[in-house]
Amino acid sequence: MNSLKQVHRGTIRPFAARHPGLVLLSLTTVGVALGIRYQAGALKKNDAAQRTSNENYYVSVDRSGGGI
Repeated sequence: MNSLKQVHRGTIRPFAARHPGLVLLSLTTVGVALGIRYQAGALKKNDAAQRTSNENYYVSVDRSGGGI
């Protein structure tokens, strides 16, 4: 019975140890996705704040004519 309780440390390894590249890729993907969502939310919040401000300098992106 004692032999069943003993488990070699090398036989059971965590998923991250077996696939470090996959873990790094997934963490990077999640980080990029969260960054894009944060940036989109900030742009949306800024756009709404400019639209509702007292000074009427707001020009939508569709009507601004593009770049500088």
